[in-house]
Amino acid sequence: MEVKKIHIGGLIKSVCETKDINQSQLGRLIGTSRQNIRDIMNRDTIDVKLLFTISEVLNYDFFAPFRISKETESQKTKLTLNIEIGEDKGKEIFKYIQDKQLYDILKNNDMGR
Repeated sequence: MEVKKIHIGGLIKSVCETKDINQSQLGRLIGTSRQNIRDIMNRDTIDVKLLFTISEVLNYDFFAPFRISKETESQKTKLTLNIEIGEDKGKEIFKYIQDKQLYDILKNNDMGR
């Protein structure tokens, strides 16, 4: 599994800028100094409790970029064939797919690897 590289401090800074909240204001909202907020915005890692608090006061889900997406499964290439053919042709096509080992490739999901 690939680990996402996110500079969390930069993300917090960006969200604050979008919401027009300066370092002093954020400091007051979470009960810390402007200097500490500046330090937080320079970090690439952060304590989970602190990130949760910042998420709440800014009404922004900073955890979202770290979640494993369930959409990954749906992003795979899909091949759907919906062709109406006679039974004889169907058997012939299926035999061709088996002979060319296309069935095994599709079945094992090795397409594109």
